[in-house]
Amino acid sequence: MIWYDKDVVDKCIYNLLSNAFKFTGDNQKISLLVQKTVADSGKEYLKIIVEDSGIGIKKEEQEKVFDCFYQAESKPSFQAEGSGIGLHIVKEMMLLHKGFVSLQSEFGKGACFSLYFPMFESEYQPDDFFIETTSDYTTNSTGHPVPELPNSSEPKAKSAYSILVVEDHDDMREMLYSELSGFYTAWQAKNGNEALEILEAHNIDLIISDISMPYMDGIELCTLVKTNVNTSHIPVILLTAKANIESQIEGIWAGADDYIPKPFNLELLKLKVNNILENRALLQKKYKNNLLTEIAKQEVGTESSMDAVFMQKAVEMVKQNLINPDLNGEYLASQLNISRMHLHRKLKALTNLSSSEFIRNIRLEEAILLLKKKEMTITEAAYATGFSSPAYFSTSFTKYFGLSPKEYLLKKEV
Repeated sequence: MIWYDKDVVDKCIYNLLSNAFKFTGDNQKISLLVQKTVADSGKEYLKIIVEDSGIGIKKEEQEKVFDCFYQAESKPSFQAEGSGIGLHIVKEMMLLHKGFVSLQSEFGKGACFSLYFPMFESEYQPDDFFIETTSDYTTNSTGHPVPELPNSSEPKAKSAYSILVVEDHDDMREMLYSELSGFYTAWQAKNGNEALEILEAHNIDLIISDISMPYMDGIELCTLVKTNVNTSHIPVILLTAKANIESQIEGIWAGADDYIPKPFNLELLKLKVNNILENRALLQKKYKNNLLTEIAKQEVGTESSMDAVFMQKAVEMVKQNLINPDLNGEYLASQLNISRMHLHRKLKALTNLSSSEFIRNIRLEEAILLLKKKEMTITEAAYATGFSSPAYFSTSFTKYFGLSPKEYLLKKEV
C-alpha cells in the first residue's frame, strides 16, 4: 500500500530515464525495476530502480550530480549538451514526497538510481492528503487518497505573494517552480504571450523571466509589463545565458528590476526575490499612516515614474471629489481610465490599501490639515472631506491617527 502523487512519480522516472539515455550508447542496456524494500530503520519503501550500462559517474562527481546546473565532466561523445537540472528536480521532488533518491555507480560500468517512496501513512501530515475526483486516480483499499504535491499547471499557495515564472525550457521552468512554490504562490508560462494571459487573469507580485523564448521574448515581455499602467508596478527579474554588458543594459532599459546571468545560484535568486518583496512591503508600511506625504515625495522621471504619475493622479482625483457622494473605487477607476479590478490590484501592490481604504485615508489626511488651520469645527471638517456623519468620521480618525479628533485638538493647544 502506497500513497503517491502521479505527477511526481512520472516526472522523476522521466528525468532518470532521460538521464540514462544521455549516458548510454547503442547496444547498451537500460532497465527499470519496481520492488518493495525495508530500510535499516525497519520502515518499508516502494523502490523504483533505473539502471543503465553506460559510461557511469566518477566517484568524486557522485555527490555533485544532484546539485542544480551541475554537469559531469565525463561525457560520452554522443551526448547532447544538457541543462544540469534534471537530477536536481528529482531530488527536490522526492524530498517533497517524504522520500529520497540514491545513486550507485562505478565509472565505466554504468549507473543505478533508486527512488524510495515511503509505504507508511505516519510519514505524512493530514494536510498532505487530498481527494482526487478525476478518473485518472482512485483511492486505495483503505479509502486513503494520495498525498498532494506541486502540480505543473496549478499554483501552490504558501504565502500572500504570487510569483510568475516565464521560461520555455521545461526542466528549468519546473525547477524554478519547484524551488519557489514552497514559499510563494507560483505560476508558470512558457513564453511572453502565455505570461500576459496569466497577468490579466491573476494578481502577480513578481515576474521571473528568461530572455530567449519563442513567440515573445523576455525583453519584449518586460517592456510591455513596465509600459502598461495595469502592470507597471510588478517587479521583473530577467534570466539569461548572455552575460555581456550589452545584454544587461538592454534588460535594464526594458525596465527590469534585476538581471541574473545563467548559470545562477538558486540561493542568490531567492534572496533577490525576497529583498524585492521586502522592499515593497516597507514602502507599503510607509503609506499606512502617511499616504499624502509619501506620495508627495515620489519623483516623476525615475524608473518607476509611471507608478509615481499614477499615484499622484489618483490622489488629485480623490481631493477634487472629496464631497462627491459617488466617490468610490468604481468612480475612481473610471476617472483614471483603468478597470476597477486593476485599480484594486495596483493600489494593493503599491500601498497595501483597497480602493475604499485609499479614499478614506486621503479624506482623513485632508481633514487633519483643515483641523490644523483651526478654521473649521470637527463636524465641519468631517462633512467637508466627504464623511457621511461626524460619528463615522470620529471612529475612522481615531483608528487612523490613534487619538480622537477632540484629543488631537487638545494636544495641539498644549
